[in-house]
Amino acid sequence: EGKLAALSAEAGGAQAGARLPLSRPLLPAGFAIHGSKSATEGLDVTGAAVLFAFRAIADSDWVLVAQVDQMEAYAPLRRLVVQLLLSLGAGLALLGSAAAFLWREHVTGRLAARLEAEHARAGVAERLAGLMRRANDLILVFDRDFRIVDFNARVLETYGYSPDELRAMRLWELRADGKETESRANMVRAIESPGTVIEVVHRRKDGSTLPVEFSGGLVQSENGDSMIVARDISERRGQERSIRRLS
Repeated sequence: EGKLAALSAEAGGAQAGARLPLSRPLLPAGFAIHGSKSATEGLDVTGAAVLFAFRAIADSDWVLVAQVDQMEAYAPLRRLVVQLLLSLGAGLALLGSAAAFLWREHVTGRLAARLEAEHARAGVAERLAGLMRRANDLILVFDRDFRIVDFNARVLETYGYSPDELRAMRLWELRADGKETESRANMVRAIESPGTVIEVVHRRKDGSTLPVEFSGGLVQSENGDSMIVARDISERRGQERSIRRLS
């Protein structure tokens, strides 16, 4: 390309019909006279890049040279390349749009499924909260460290603690004897043997005690919290004592 540019500049300003030496590089007539058959590109007398072909005329010293401007010759090819590039660009754009649409559909579907699951969980949580509020039993929710995290109104009425006081307590602090080890063991036994009835004595805030029992095991939540359902059996214990006295 550098050689072509230099020779083109050298021939610049020449007019058609001007005489140039046949030894001049890339001159089509020079290739034809010297019998070269390998070159098809050269520079005409004006320095313009051309494509050429030549053939010797039989029974004469003449050589016929035919040439065409490279810009003109390559114009259809350039148009074809541009069209191909445009078609390729349009195809890639269409493919990208389809991929983006499918991805949006996929993400939308996942979001819809997640939203539906969230609504279902919210419905379950709401029903559970309603059951907790209306239940006559003592319902306590605690975390993995046995810290009390939630409870129903019955617990507040029975124990006399404020909500903040209860949330600062662990389960064994409700026991009259405060035995942590035994309380943990009871929880493990309830988990491993659902339906086991466990009786303990709890202490209210005012210092009075009450016997309670819990059964049915523990129900795990998504956050790792557990729920225990207990029952104040003070009345039942009083009835049992009355029966024993009457007997």
